Parts: sequence; structure tokens; C-alpha cells
Amino acid sequence: MALLSAGNTAWADAPGRVARLGEYTGDVQLANEREDWHPISRNFAVTAGDNLWVSDGGRAELDVGGLQFWLAGGANVYFEQFDDFAVVARLTQGAMIVRVRAMESGDATRVLLPQGELALLEPGFYVVSAGAGYAPGSPGALTVRRGRAEVVAGGAPQVVNRGETVVLDGIGVRYDSYPPGLPGGFEAWANTRDRRIDRWESRYGSYSNPWLIGLRDLDDYGSWTTTYEYGRVWYPTTVAANWAPYRFGRWAWVQPWGWTWVDDAPWGFAPAHYGRWVRIGGRWGWCPGEYSGRPVYAPALVTFFGGNGWSVNASVGPTFSWVPLGWNEPYVPWYTYSPNYWRQVNRPYVRNVAEEPWRPRTYVHAAIPGAVTAVPSAAFVSGRPVAQTYVRNLAEGVVRNAPPARIGEVVPQFAPSRSAAPDIVRGLPPSVQGSAPAPSVRPGEINRFPASGGVRERAPVVPNSNVVQPPVRQDPNPVAGRPGVMPSPQVQPAQPRPVPQQQYGVPPGQVSPNPALREPGIPMPKDRGTMQRPAVVEQPAPAPRAVERNERRVTPTPALQPPSAPPTPVAPHAEQRPAQPKPAVVEQAPPPKPMPKRESAPEPPRTSQN
Repeated sequence: MALLSAGNTAWADAPGRVARLGEYTGDVQLANEREDWHPISRNFAVTAGDNLWVSDGGRAELDVGGLQFWLAGGANVYFEQFDDFAVVARLTQGAMIVRVRAMESGDATRVLLPQGELALLEPGFYVVSAGAGYAPGSPGALTVRRGRAEVVAGGAPQVVNRGETVVLDGIGVRYDSYPPGLPGGFEAWANTRDRRIDRWESRYGSYSNPWLIGLRDLDDYGSWTTTYEYGRVWYPTTVAANWAPYRFGRWAWVQPWGWTWVDDAPWGFAPAHYGRWVRIGGRWGWCPGEYSGRPVYAPALVTFFGGNGWSVNASVGPTFSWVPLGWNEPYVPWYTYSPNYWRQVNRPYVRNVAEEPWRPRTYVHAAIPGAVTAVPSAAFVSGRPVAQTYVRNLAEGVVRNAPPARIGEVVPQFAPSRSAAPDIVRGLPPSVQGSAPAPSVRPGEINRFPASGGVRERAPVVPNSNVVQPPVRQDPNPVAGRPGVMPSPQVQPAQPRPVPQQQYGVPPGQVSPNPALREPGIPMPKDRGTMQRPAVVEQPAPAPRAVERNERRVTPTPALQPPSAPPTPVAPHAEQRPAQPKPAVVEQAPPPKPMPKRESAPEPPRTSQN
């Protein structure tokens, strides 16, 4: 049993969704088992085990695609569970609004208050207040603007319908028309954000995935086009002269993924964690791909080179470098994953995902000048802004010959711990410590932080283990005809094996470029089930076959021959020799006039009698 449990833990996949810090004002701070309270910025990924606090007078938005959390000033929320189907948030103080836009089978959204527990049963708009959670006896409240919820507080569950308000005071649940007031303008601000999302979905919801976090922000900062090879492509309107994907931002350590990219641009979340960047006409464009379900979040869709044992030159020292993945290039996680997770995170953008995890020998963007970003090792592990420390004028051939970096074994370098300060109270941000009493809760109920005498000690950071190292081999189905692609001089493409031509629609004299598939190797379209294949349909048929079809159309069938001609021998003869002239068939019929002469043969006996 112990071995089985250890094996399941080692192969546990990372969750497929997170919460993104979007719009916010004031100061938003985060703490967890690895880091003390520190401010976070837009596009930071929030997941299970994170404790958030919003300064007084501020507000913040957490976007989960089909789910939004809007936090009021002074709110403190801890996420006890955050995975593909369940989100459990513990609101210890302040107020927040939960907007459930879509629910699928098995989804669960719960809010835990000091006075009770709330289960949101259907899509709706829910206003939740915990009051002053650190003050004993302060009441909590729930107002259902739209939807339906279930409340449990010291008794049997009670259902709260649309337009109703309940107050939880620690004794039970009572219906009330006057819940505790919210900070001024907070609900109006949340309604404004909600209407903005409604307008976007009414315009783009029919062909966009609402579960792709950050997709709604792209229309304000770029334009969309459609291509045959990639489908929909988004181009940013304004970027810096030396801009490249994954250059203007920083690296942060977020468990269970480890190193995670935090982009500086307000639109930078979706292009950094979903889809692929491509080069079209000398420009960078981002392709979200075509989804059949929820997209799987990835911390950064790049591949790393170098490491502590490699450097671009002697003056820089140990160097880490990375390049964005291109279309049909698989993402290989640097954290623990299973083959099924590898297929799920790569399915919309890479073909042959049913095979075992593999890593290509070359990457298309590594040959593009300015696409590779490299920073010194000290700047990488400390999370410094990349745009201020990256190596400029990097030679293309230097990175091409660099070894792959085992980035999962690189641990971060956090700021000095403040755990020795005697006034740090478990579960409260620095601005509240010293002015508010310690929370009266059971040990570990609020944030599960290890504590000793009211002082929280930092949990050690350990590198990821049991990371699958996929084999390195040539792309079995390369995309042909991509703009800006330069073949690598070191790797020669494998010669295809001959396959039966009639099975794949390949003309005579040619072979299929990908014998492993049941179709010819063509550029991946946006939707393979609805788009045509120009390599098969537009190619003209061979000349002999076209002549044969024309002969069959103009040659009369045997039924049209004269009745005197026997139909049985003529039909197969005409089919086997379509070029035979028509008079040759007519000459085979016996002439009608000579037949009476053949009947006068018995006249000699008459002469002998005379």
C-alpha cells in the first residue's frame, strides 16, 4: 500500500487551470509555504496553497476563464483546493464576489467562511462577506443576485435562491434583507467587469474558448487574422523594438509547476501559457489553436538551453537561455508528468500526440535572429526582470550548440526570510500585523502554514523529481512551407518509406511523407475535420486515367449497337481496348447479301438426273 501510494504521488499530474491576477488597484500580496508576504503583479498565477490579501481601499480580479473572483479592499482569501474541477476558497475577512459563468459535469465551487460553508450550485452572481474574520462573533453573509446556493452553518443545509440574502452569525442561518454593507463602489465595479465579459462573449463566444484564461484581453491590444496553416492568428499592435516572446517579464517559482513565466504586458497571460508563437511575414503572431474542450495551462511554452555548466561567453558566466516553441513542436514539462498529461497539454498544437513523449532535435525559432533570450544564472534564480539583464547580440550558432537545460533541478533564490521577526502573526499580511488580534481558529484552519510560537518558518524548496526525459528524435511529421523556416544543416530529414499509393491518395511515382499516419503530410489546418486538403484535391489526375474516363463517357455502350451484332463478345472487347476504332466492330458482323448464295449449293444433283 505504501509503495502504491508513493507511485501515485510521484506520477500525479499538475492541475490544468489556475487563477490569473488581472485588474487590480492598491496592493495585492501573496504568501504560501515557501515565501513570506510579498507583492505580486498582473498575470501572476494563483493556485492551491496561496494566501492573498488586498490592501484597504483596493480591489482585485482573479480570472479562471469560466469563473471570476472579485476581491474587495481588506479581503483575505486562502485557496485550499484548486484543480481541474474543484475550487475551494476560504474567505477569512472582507468581502468578495464570485461569478460562475459556466459549469461542467463534476465542477464544484465552494466558499468557506468562519461562520459556515457555501456551495454554489449553478452559474450565477454571488456576493459573499466574512466581516472582520479575525474578530470573534462578527457575522458573515451571502446574497444571491443570480443562481442558487446551499448554506451549511450549525444545522441542516439550506438553499438560497435568486434575490435572497442570508446572514451567518455562528448560531445558524437566518434570512435577512439587510446584510453587512460592502465597501463603497465595490459591487458596481464588479458589475462593470461582468458586463465587459458579457459583451465579449456575445461577439466572440461562438468561435472562442471561454476557458482560455486571458483571451478576452487580446482584442484591446492587437488584431486577428485567419490563415490556412494555423487558423486564427493574433498580432500585438505595439511592442518594443527588441521585443520577443518571453523577454519582457520575469520568472517566478509556483508550485507544482516550478519555474513560471510572469509577463509584463497586460495581454501577456494567454500567449505565454497557451498556444504557440509563429513567424508570418517577419512578424510574431500567436495562435490559440482549435480546442475540443478545456485548454491545459502550462507555466511557459519554451525550451531551455544551457545551465550552470554552460555560458555564452567568458564574461557572462553561467547562462540560462530559452526560445519559444513553434507550431508542431511539443512542450516537454520540467516537472513531474505522465504520458497522458503530455498528450493533453500538446493536443491542440502538435500532431502525433498519441505517441510517447518525444523532443525534437532542432527548434524552428532558434534559427531566427533575436528569438533566443539568455540571462546570467544569478539573475534567473533570483527572479529579476529579464529585459534588464538579458544578453544582447547573442550569436545564433552559440545557442544552437548549447545542451538542453535540466531546469527542473534549478531551485529559486528567495528574498531573505523575515520569520525571525517576533510580530509576524500566522495568516495575516504585514500591514495588519500588530494592529489586529490573532485569529481564533483551529491550528492550520486558515492557511495551513507551519508555525512555532506565532512565528512562521519557511518550508524548504526542493527540486522536482521523477521528471520524464523523453527521447530526442526528428519531428516525424514536419510542417512544410512555413514562412521563415530554415532547415538545419546538422540534421537530415529521414527518408520516407514507400506505402500503397491508393490508400492515401498519393499520385503514382510518389510516396507518402509520413508512413505512420493514414493521410499525407500536409500543413495542419485549423480544423482537420472541416477543411479540404489541397495536396489531394487540387492536384490534377494523371493523364492516362483522364483519357480512360473520357473514353468511357463518349464510347457508346453495347446496348446501343445494331440488333444484328452479338452483344456478348463486343462488350468486353470494347472495354479492354477503348482506343479501337468503331468500324472495326462493324466489320465483324456478317454481310446480309452473300447468305442466299450459300443456300444454292445443292444444284449439282439436279444436273446428274438430266
